Amino acid sequence: MNTRRLRFALFSAPLGALLAALFVPVSAQNSSDLRPTAYAIRDARVVAEAGTVLPKATIVVRDGLIAAVGPDVTVPPDALVTEGKGLTVYPGFVDAGSARGFDATLRRSLGGPPAAEDMAADPLVATKPDNRKGVTPEFATQTALKLDEEAVAPWRRVGFTAHLVTPDGGYFSGTSTLVSLSGSVPRDAILRAPVALHARFGRVVGGEYPVALMGVIAHGRQAMLDAGWLKRQWAAYEARGKTGKRPAADPCLEALWPALDGKLPVALEADSADEIHRALDFAAEFKLKPMIVGGRSAWKVVDRLAKEKVPVVLRLDFATAPEREADLPVRVREDRERVRKEEVACASVLHKAGVPFAFTTQGLAVNRFRENVRKVIAAGLPADVALAALTSTAADILGVAPQVGRISKGRSAHLVVCDGDFDASATKYKFAFADGVRFDLEAATPPAGGGGSEPIVPKKGGRPRPMTDPDTTPAPKTPPPLRPRRQKARLEGAADRPRIGTRPRSWSMLSARSC
Repeated sequence: MNTRRLRFALFSAPLGALLAALFVPVSAQNSSDLRPTAYAIRDARVVAEAGTVLPKATIVVRDGLIAAVGPDVTVPPDALVTEGKGLTVYPGFVDAGSARGFDATLRRSLGGPPAAEDMAADPLVATKPDNRKGVTPEFATQTALKLDEEAVAPWRRVGFTAHLVTPDGGYFSGTSTLVSLSGSVPRDAILRAPVALHARFGRVVGGEYPVALMGVIAHGRQAMLDAGWLKRQWAAYEARGKTGKRPAADPCLEALWPALDGKLPVALEADSADEIHRALDFAAEFKLKPMIVGGRSAWKVVDRLAKEKVPVVLRLDFATAPEREADLPVRVREDRERVRKEEVACASVLHKAGVPFAFTTQGLAVNRFRENVRKVIAAGLPADVALAALTSTAADILGVAPQVGRISKGRSAHLVVCDGDFDASATKYKFAFADGVRFDLEAATPPAGGGGSEPIVPKKGGRPRPMTDPDTTPAPKTPPPLRPRRQKARLEGAADRPRIGTRPRSWSMLSARSC
């Protein structure tokens, strides 16, 4: 009897293992393995770039790249086919900058604490050489990316497939990173890093020097002068065979060297005419490659911008009339309305002068994006130029023209598919591709396969919410009010707690691995 049981156990063990291997649940498989290997959009109207239209063409996407595009393209047998009749395919939109997408708590200076000063023994007669208030150019947003699907999905639904993650809060706040909105992990999502060094001459929190505008400009100039001096000291140290006094190791100042060498553009935030002139003067003094970010009044400086060939990243967050403006005198209302119209018409003026520009969504609500693009077009900007500012021109300014912004063979598959012109109010955006990952922009539930699906359903007005049924979800119960003593105790307790083809994952990681 025991022999029979032993034989049965020896026979059933490998059989059970075989059956378990054959019947692996789908949820345990890799979601990327469940996606189609190729996609095709057949016989659609294709806008390869602004001004170039293929009336009836087929696009094939394979392995994240555009494998073929044209009127005579053959659809491969393994492709998931979308019939393109009545559809228009555009290049995916590129957001030229906003502070979404990184963990601000990771932004800190790498230079260490400043030297202690005994103010009681000696007066401080000069600015400390290690004063780094608001100066953190060494902070790279690519090291702190936080691409939450909840924040990304609403922007993808209005056509964006790439986004420039910009640092904020400082005079030299750090470098930006262009990422794909493909839902991939950061190392696979990075399109380019760094893109630009970001700077502004505004107020920074804190009462210590600098506070006034004159001090802010002096502080910025001193940082650039110190960086140049340190660079020369290190060059001399290297030239004499690393003998003699060793220069200081200062990551903050060293991070400014690429900008001083003209290898890294400097994005200077400026809106008024005076701010733009001040930024351009600063760039000219240190021979920087500037781009203006904001540019609400850039039309007033258009001649200088055109002469110096400075690109502009324009805000789409236009000012709106406040509710109580009707109570103001007529003269004041007319003046405010004139300023608002000039701001909307700024893009048209820059276009006529030949100044390249892109659009930033900084400060803009997602449900106002398409509306504000239509305002810009209504103010005199040709629709093709507005499209270019969202695609090809943005890619040119950000240095990723070989990858995104246009539809051609070999580029990364960044596409948006809609049922009409991109600027028409009635147009519905159907699909988007980011690095070849397909997203159904109208799906109420995530598509099978996970990874790149949409876990959030937009609420009316563009605000995302979890996928719950508003008619069946019970309202949360309101807790009874606490007595004063209990409420005080609870509060006190809480207070104690070349880039064509497949893109490498991240150049910084690959280079660090090879060192």
